[in-house]
Amino acid sequence: MDLWRIEVEAITPRLDVQAASILSDLRDLGLIQIKRVRTARIFLLTGTINHDDANRVATELLADPVTERYVLAGVEDQAPAVQRA
Repeated sequence: MDLWRIEVEAITPRLDVQAASILSDLRDLGLIQIKRVRTARIFLLTGTINHDDANRVATELLADPVTERYVLAGVEDQAPAVQRA
């Protein structure tokens, strides 16, 4: 059984609308010491999945190539960036 982790995030902070909204809400709460927020979606795939299949899921289903990038890693890997796109 294989386990793959895919992290999807906006290519630039300007495209991270959710992070901008959260930062605005933090300001409303008076938490001005927080200067930056970054959001990402994390997916864990479990099954008989090889690297090519996991990469296909990331590119064709999970990440929008125009506005997002992804990091694909086998969970047993120590370095989180097996492949960046």
